[in-house]
Amino acid sequence: MLTLHFLFIAAFSSFWHAAITVCSYNSNTGSISKREATCSIPERLTHGSYRNHPRRCPSAEQSAACRLVPGTTVPDNWLIFYSCESGYQLTGPARASICRNGHWAPSLPACTLQLNIV
Repeated sequence: MLTLHFLFIAAFSSFWHAAITVCSYNSNTGSISKREATCSIPERLTHGSYRNHPRRCPSAEQSAACRLVPGTTVPDNWLIFYSCESGYQLTGPARASICRNGHWAPSLPACTLQLNIV
């Protein structure tokens, strides 16, 4: 099976983004299928929050994606930054995740209680 990757530029609300459409050709059946690589905005972090890249969503932009409404579909290469409430810390080294081929990478973090052992 041969897989082709195409990059299309498309308007998303009032700004531009790159959307990756994956087209697959099955040489056995002659069929062609396509899908756009997207992710869904995750549920809110417990004891934390996330924000968009400021160039992706200018302050006047009020789309569901820019307001980070959970479940909203966003295109490939969408970036979100994480932070935790005072007294909590992010698990793992990542402070951000990017939508790559329909998945958030690295995996979404969690905020855990910061223990100060003396």
